[in-house]
Amino acid sequence: MIYFDNSATTLTKPPEVAEAVKFAINNLGNTGRSFYSAAIAADRELFRTRLEVAKLVGLEEPLNVAFTSSFTESLNLVAGGLINKGDTVVTTVNEHNSVLRPLYLS
Repeated sequence: MIYFDNSATTLTKPPEVAEAVKFAINNLGNTGRSFYSAAIAADRELFRTRLEVAKLVGLEEPLNVAFTSSFTESLNLVAGGLINKGDTVVTTVNEHNSVLRPLYLS
């Protein structure tokens, strides 16, 4: 898993982030929700982003790129999808609750 989100720890964002957010708010709809032009534009932008991330990390299939809303959600997906009851996971008590909780539920 490669984690790109640093918004929780980075106060000042590059100007390009503000420009991209403004563009999305003014031009894009919700992906996968309908077939109106703003939703289709959002679907295309999402796929373009999947292509770029896949290229960056060396994936042949861009649909193997998964986006989540937070690191906690990502951890829950990994723990629920890769770790089975009885598996051994090595960690420390110093881990954040968002790391430990999915392990207890697996």
